[in-house]
Amino acid sequence: MKLRNIEKDSLESVAHAIIDSIVANQNGATILHLSGEMGAGKTTFTKALAKALGVKETVHSPTFILMNEYDTQHRHFKRLVHIDGYRFDDKNESKVLNLDGYRVDPHSLIIIEWPDRVHSPVPTATIYIDVEDENTRSFTLR
Repeated sequence: MKLRNIEKDSLESVAHAIIDSIVANQNGATILHLSGEMGAGKTTFTKALAKALGVKETVHSPTFILMNEYDTQHRHFKRLVHIDGYRFDDKNESKVLNLDGYRVDPHSLIIIEWPDRVHSPVPTATIYIDVEDENTRSFTLR
């Protein structure tokens, strides 16, 4: 799926489309990797995903605390786990996150920003965010 020329005020509809297109993993967590350059909008998009899932709390970037967890109102995904791997210099450092406890839950959706820096299970899908201009992004789901 490729969505081009998406403006910030359209992110929630993109989030709904992506959630609807994901085949939830029945044997464990559904894992989404978010890739894009610094400032591409990975956290902004995660906030839109959280809203689409019915998260009631304010979603914050986990850059300095590494991981946040939120309860959702979604029919399948009951927990959103948001990880930012930017601060890890080595994938082995990310083992402190203890993802094993989360990845066995089929009702968890795990979003990983900077996945190349995180020791992660194989993702269900990867979303590539490309900057078109200051206010516009393109999203590719693989």
